[in-house]
Amino acid sequence: MSRVELSAIALALGAAVAWGTWGFLSDRAALRTAPLTLWVTVVLVEAIAVAPVALVIRPAFSWLAIAAGLAGAIGYALFFLALRRGSNAAPLIAITALYPAITLVLQLWATKTQIQSRQVIGLALAIIAIACIAL
Repeated sequence: MSRVELSAIALALGAAVAWGTWGFLSDRAALRTAPLTLWVTVVLVEAIAVAPVALVIRPAFSWLAIAAGLAGAIGYALFFLALRRGSNAAPLIAITALYPAITLVLQLWATKTQIQSRQVIGLALAIIAIACIAL
């Protein structure tokens, strides 16, 4: 494995730790905060955190980037509403971990490519793993 691939894996593991921590902290916050207040707070903090970077790189916004941001914001809102109604974050986070399957289906639909057998196996295993955690 190349150094670049190893660094990508390390960054992905860091993201997993950050998102796992985010899930834990969101669960704790949802006990004391209304879902929409939690959603607004998280999104605002993220915007404030990214603002200095935006000033440096001066991003060019595309409609796809805006749509991705909107989809992410809607996902946050729905997740925080789910946290408020559920009793434990772990199964809810496991269920939201189905998003790579949604991504794959959308990619297959948009690019008209065929799904590979290893992808079908991976999806099945992911669904089984998520069901074991969530149910």
